[in-house]
Amino acid sequence: MAPIHETDVAEERSARAQWEHYELWEKVVVRARRKRGLWIGATVLVFFGLSAVPIVLERLPHWRAIEASRVLAQEVSKMKREAAADQHAYRIRFAGQGSLSFRVEKSANCFEPSGAVVREGTLMASAHAEKFSLLSPTRGKEIGIPGLSETFCYDPLEGSSVEWSNQEQMAGFGIIPRQDIEVPGSAVNELTIRRDRLSVLLLNGQSAEISFE
Repeated sequence: MAPIHETDVAEERSARAQWEHYELWEKVVVRARRKRGLWIGATVLVFFGLSAVPIVLERLPHWRAIEASRVLAQEVSKMKREAAADQHAYRIRFAGQGSLSFRVEKSANCFEPSGAVVREGTLMASAHAEKFSLLSPTRGKEIGIPGLSETFCYDPLEGSSVEWSNQEQMAGFGIIPRQDIEVPGSAVNELTIRRDRLSVLLLNGQSAEISFE
């Protein structure tokens, strides 16, 4: 067996120390790369997050209008079920002036101008309701959306009470942010409605089938 000299041991220790130093350096480099990658990823996420904020703020009123339309659709569906169960006509009537507050009445038929109040409610929480409006039939016609209504009655025998204003036999309710009701148009003193954030609940035919636009 060949003798082991101190110089060989020293060289081996030196080589081992260099290798350990190299491994440590590799770990430091990998850790630095990972940290840099995390910072870059976080920066990208923050950038896109901040870029999305104006879009969310822009579309949020439309989403809230759609949610209010869904609440109204649930109320109309509930009315139709109650009408079938009680064999009475049910009418939903809004308070007017664009208010989202409503009451549901029960009467013998839809020809009666009013009936007993069954319940009252609103399509949106009071914190947001003041910022939205039920679009009036008159304003709807002015912007090319005929058939909008502020009241609706359903009779289990006769069906919908809507007087159809077009061949499609379609009527509905329009919900829009109040700030979009009067927007300056291209002509002097012309006022128009911003329609891209308008939500419309449609009632189709005598059975008042529900759809959204």
